[in-house]
Amino acid sequence: MMISVKLTVLLCVLLPVFSQDLQEVTISTPLGGLLGLRRKLSSEDVYEFKNIPFAKAPVDNLRFEKPQPYGSWDKTLDARHFGPSCYQDLTGMESILQNTNISEDCLFLNIYIPHHVSTESNKSVMVWIHGGGYYSGQAQLYDAAYLAVAGDVIVVTIQYRLHIFGFFATGNSKGNYGLWDQILAIQWVKDNIASYGGNSQSITIFGESAGAFSVGLLSVMPQNQGLFQRAIMQSGTAISEVSLGSITRYASSQVANNVNCSKSDPEELTQCMKYVNANVILAQQGKRFSSSLILSQFAPIIDGELLPIQPKQLLLNSSASTFFKSLDVIIGTNSGEGSLLLDFFLYQGGQYLFQFNVSDHIPKRILCEVLVPDIANAVYNNNTNIAISICDKYGAALTRDDLSRDILNAYSDLLFMVPTVESLRLHTGNGNGKQFQYIFLPLSTIPYPEWFDGSAHATDLYYFFFPGTLPTDQDGELSMKLLKYWTNFAKTGDVNGVNLPKWEQYDTTTEHYINLDINITTDQHIFKDRVDFWLNDIPRILNPSSSTRRPIVQTSPTNGSDKVYRHKLLIKEDAMTISVKLTVLLYVLLPVFSQDLQEVTISTPLGGLLGLRRRLSGEDVYEFKNIPFAKAPVDNLRFEKPQPYGSWDNTLDARHFVVKAVMVWIHGGGYSVGQTEFYDAAYLAVAGDVIVVTIQYRLNIFGFFATGNSKGNQGLWDQILALQWVKDNINSYGGNSQSVTIFGESAGAFSVGLLSVMPQNQGLFQRAIMQSGTALSEISMGLITRYASSQVANNVNCSQSDPGKLSQCMKYVDANVLLEEAGKEFSSSFIQIPFAPIIDGELLPVQPKQLLL
Repeated sequence: MMISVKLTVLLCVLLPVFSQDLQEVTISTPLGGLLGLRRKLSSEDVYEFKNIPFAKAPVDNLRFEKPQPYGSWDKTLDARHFGPSCYQDLTGMESILQNTNISEDCLFLNIYIPHHVSTESNKSVMVWIHGGGYYSGQAQLYDAAYLAVAGDVIVVTIQYRLHIFGFFATGNSKGNYGLWDQILAIQWVKDNIASYGGNSQSITIFGESAGAFSVGLLSVMPQNQGLFQRAIMQSGTAISEVSLGSITRYASSQVANNVNCSKSDPEELTQCMKYVNANVILAQQGKRFSSSLILSQFAPIIDGELLPIQPKQLLLNSSASTFFKSLDVIIGTNSGEGSLLLDFFLYQGGQYLFQFNVSDHIPKRILCEVLVPDIANAVYNNNTNIAISICDKYGAALTRDDLSRDILNAYSDLLFMVPTVESLRLHTGNGNGKQFQYIFLPLSTIPYPEWFDGSAHATDLYYFFFPGTLPTDQDGELSMKLLKYWTNFAKTGDVNGVNLPKWEQYDTTTEHYINLDINITTDQHIFKDRVDFWLNDIPRILNPSSSTRRPIVQTSPTNGSDKVYRHKLLIKEDAMTISVKLTVLLYVLLPVFSQDLQEVTISTPLGGLLGLRRRLSGEDVYEFKNIPFAKAPVDNLRFEKPQPYGSWDNTLDARHFVVKAVMVWIHGGGYSVGQTEFYDAAYLAVAGDVIVVTIQYRLNIFGFFATGNSKGNQGLWDQILALQWVKDNINSYGGNSQSVTIFGESAGAFSVGLLSVMPQNQGLFQRAIMQSGTALSEISMGLITRYASSQVANNVNCSQSDPGKLSQCMKYVDANVLLEEAGKEFSSSFIQIPFAPIIDGELLPVQPKQLLL
């Protein structure tokens, strides 16, 4: 699920009531003059300068590039009105926004200055980074004047590129453009805020949801040292499982393919994407590239530059950790962050998809059969023991209301609450920065089921940006306390001040935190039992060799969750791999061979063959096995089209003169497993008086690797060369080369189907049998093969900017290393196959269905 603020409903009741007492004001700065507005807020003056460009328009050749500084302007800049939103779908937001336009030219910021504008003021500065799941949002939604006036600080709200435009990553596009935008905006503030009366040495960055993820990520990049001194993360940290886009590269390659920019040359792909109409790209935003409830599609990634490794690993590195610990931080969550999952069930059709009434309760099966398998797959490599433990931990409630709340907690603990605690623990010790933790408790006004009693995701935004809309005077008083806490922190690094309840600093011994509610209280060790489960028990399960490992909690037979979960997990595994899984089956299917075997020798144009004649049901069967049709695809031939084997010098096998129809079997196994020795074709041969040929072809990464200069489909090329060998040589074994039938099951049937839509195969075979599979199936092709290939190349240190060097590097990686890497999960999808045939422009120029048209 994309972690979106979903502000449409929220903001319908949050439209700020602006005073009509507006006056135009003009100021001069080193970059140029600005025409802004002065308005009254609670009898105080607020100066607003909007739509100030900090970067050149990222269009045409600047699309999918780092932002370029805008520089100065000649004429007085009209800064009275908000600029357009960055490209996104604004459906439902039209009545809320002052500017309903969208544009790629959207890299603007807005400045709110309290009381008066003076270069002598030296006020502390707060820079707001909006949320919206990295795919929606705009600065104009947030009226920062309240913060500015309440705390006598300057507030800057910034925009950054979103979704595909901000995080596209394939070809020569490294991604993270949205983060680069944020960094350039903060650099602009540091370089220019003194002209507006701000202190460039006292800058606090703060954000909510994806804005908080962004703040967290910016705070673990040592190259940002000096840009800001403090950070506030509201409902999100850098080490959350959803702060990064684990499928962003795959989704990007899918978009490129969908808009006809899938090129073998990375530079050509990126160049093509730069000039695709923005509305065409925008149309791709509504597509889903994963069925996961927790994975983000377009989000920051490990790019080797801003983020060389995972954020948590960075915090174990001295330079990143030192920078992070030098910052003063506030990190906290709302008590009902699981409302995001509830939104999916209520407003996005989830309850109908899974057939339950969420207003009544959330059934345990949703936890154990939907949410937990998704978590186990996306985060814990499908670890069944962990899945069972999560199901037991959060599925034990005795009442339906408590169970419903616990299920939401399973979601929010993993993504929000526990990463908050872990981030605070990583921040303490050996640093100068202070740290404060909070939990926000007021209930949302959005209609939720009666059993939901938490503060929904984004509810805190009312209290910071729209206090005039709060329902009671007590809420208004809490709002003022929050504004004071936040602005005190921005000015001094300490939240505390006059007439404010004491907020103790967090440390790893006491783990103090504050309950932000109408009645503010403090406490220690937030949700200790749940935190210990994720940070202590789960690691012990992951590391069975640990002497302190907690025994795995098994679900009792009476409630059946263990049985249900294991059953569902197996279904998911089978659906994902589409593997025949014949191991158990074949133990009982091994044919009993007669011992009446005789050696026979024949001669063929390619050379002599020594084979076997055996008796089967009173009939003779001549068998010729292990005949090479292609040279070994190793070393420099790995990931290349197969090369004909040719003739041989020494005798190999046997002879048969009768011309018979020929059947060529292509085994299944999800393109990842299988071998010819599983299939005893003698029964077919005798029953039908035909010659049966069983062939092998390269599998998994060896058969379908596709990145760099490797175009993929090596396994299909193997099949074609095998068929060519049969056509050219089967007459020597008594076969009719003009009567060849290809047949296969599962992935073998997909292969048969694909071979049957390639006109270049005309004459190789005359008939085709597809058992459990066709070329038109959604799983006949590998939707994530290019992504999975690039991931493997990166994992084995073969990620090169030069495609030729990448492929050459991969050719000499130890085969066992590649096999291990190919076994990793590259998608949480139930149906996607990591390594499979692709549109390569040669064997398959377009989708199979289009070929049939």
